[in-house]
Amino acid sequence: MTAMRAYSNSARGGKSKAGWLSWKDRFERVDPIQDLFRKWWYTDGKMLLWLQRSYFFETFPHYDPSSGRDDDKPYDLDHICARKTWLNSIYKGRTGDDDESLCKTAWDGRHILGEGIGNLWWIDSRVNRGLGDASIASKLAVGELKRVIAKAFDDASLPQWRTASVEENEWNALARKEFQVAVEERTLWLYERFFYKLGFEAWLGSSPSNQATHMSAADAPLLVQSE
Repeated sequence: MTAMRAYSNSARGGKSKAGWLSWKDRFERVDPIQDLFRKWWYTDGKMLLWLQRSYFFETFPHYDPSSGRDDDKPYDLDHICARKTWLNSIYKGRTGDDDESLCKTAWDGRHILGEGIGNLWWIDSRVNRGLGDASIASKLAVGELKRVIAKAFDDASLPQWRTASVEENEWNALARKEFQVAVEERTLWLYERFFYKLGFEAWLGSSPSNQATHMSAADAPLLVQSE
């Protein structure tokens, strides 16, 4: 886990709020962990199905997710920050306190954050369709989503997600920066849960309490290499 976090932070010198990263800065740095990091970032909803499994069992006890049927699937893969919010307006909402180069990088790289695993979750399809393009803060305040919020987020990250929330697509410099950091941190948090819940630390002779775990790209567990 230390290797994953070090790679994530290295492009900004360990300062997670230094500004937005381009594709090249984020994924094309020479490092043994590079390929693993990129593949985990873009696992979309496949690993989330497993990571959110307790939510599915509790909320949809009569639905078999292995049935292969989509016609009666009771949940949707949703963007935490709505696609419309980051797709069309993340640059156009620039205000006087924004750095223009930051805004341009944000615009060019908006799909990287918007479509990454850190900005995705599975939620009740009925609730999702009622939300439409609601803001992050609005979604986090929905009572019917409390159960999935508890399963899909690190509690300590929720204030950051609320700071990244914008209404009426009115982005500002702080929201842009916090959105990037929130997605990055949740991406790492999800991988940490995946890594330890499946007991992969035993493969490397480490333990969950050993935060100095290091791995090579060859050793690191990634069951999502089918593309």
